[in-house]
Amino acid sequence: MKPTKTSSLIELFISLFKQFFLRSKESVFWLVIFPTILFLILTTIFGNVEENVELKVKILGESKMLENIFSDIKQFKAEFIIFASDAEKSSKLKELDNELRPGKIHAFVVLPENFDSEFSIATILQKTKFQRKVLVNIYYVPIRQESKLAGDILSSVFNSLGTREEVSVETYKLSEGEFEYNEFIYPGVIGMAILSVFIFGFMSEVEYLYRRGMLRRFYTTPINIINILIFTALVNMIELILGISVLSLFANLKGVDVGKYLPSMVLHVSIACVLLTLLSLNVLIFSKNKPSRIFVLGQIYFQVQMFAGGFYFPLKFANPVVKNFARFLPLTYTVDALRLPKHLNGFEKGHILVPIIYILLLGVNLLIFSKRLKVAEQ
Repeated sequence: MKPTKTSSLIELFISLFKQFFLRSKESVFWLVIFPTILFLILTTIFGNVEENVELKVKILGESKMLENIFSDIKQFKAEFIIFASDAEKSSKLKELDNELRPGKIHAFVVLPENFDSEFSIATILQKTKFQRKVLVNIYYVPIRQESKLAGDILSSVFNSLGTREEVSVETYKLSEGEFEYNEFIYPGVIGMAILSVFIFGFMSEVEYLYRRGMLRRFYTTPINIINILIFTALVNMIELILGISVLSLFANLKGVDVGKYLPSMVLHVSIACVLLTLLSLNVLIFSKNKPSRIFVLGQIYFQVQMFAGGFYFPLKFANPVVKNFARFLPLTYTVDALRLPKHLNGFEKGHILVPIIYILLLGVNLLIFSKRLKVAEQ
């Protein structure tokens, strides 16, 4: 039975998948497993709160009972702020908020007036139909690890007392100070994975096909060379998806809210895959398929993009020269866009526009010089 065009394309894809993924142990390790190992190493070194950390908490209000409770909590430094009037309370509340934002304190609590008396009455009425709970307000910054720890401790204390807690979550800007490293580094490692898959995966594999003369055999067949390149890119995208999936599983175990990243990840990672596919083909064209040139160009872009593109450090803290240079690196916008849901982004705009501009420029350039792919093959 004569094979159809569809079945021939399926067989071609399966052959490429076996060649570049199933039979390549190096690809499985470096492109699927290594991003997870890198994430675990970085979060283990930089992402943990030290055991000897001292949590600074301030309590707006007076309570002898809470003074005794907090004095027994190890590594917990609580200071009580007393006020004489509502105006003074409002002023103190503003001061505490200003201390919380830059990280001078890790959390603060606002107690109602006569907290001890209110709590005693609530305890007496607890098992009657007149039961009531005392309302307290806990302020902390969940995106900062130490502040979140302080908030969790305070929450546990007031829950055990049977009080009603109202946890106020403050939006914390990355430009103002500390940030939770595990949440920050997760998009950076995804960016590194995308780079690795296309610079050391797709680009090297297409160069291998040219060098071994495999593509030459298809020039006299109905199969278009473009199909081979597209299928090779798809094989690498499967590797990327597997790598990000394994990474996300371990990131979730380390406390990263992976689900919140997912919508932006689907959009921006897809755009990045198209961009790097076109970039890889352009590199092959202008390197004239010479392995040494491909290696040098790939290494230069990989190192510059990874270390100057804000993958492992917040661009808002970078000096103006590095920050302005990073604006010209296309994958910077992909990683920065992934950080938008957690307000960890360094740029306010350009997350879609800049990659699309690169895609259009690289696409037009590929159309103009596409014949050089065949010249390089010869």
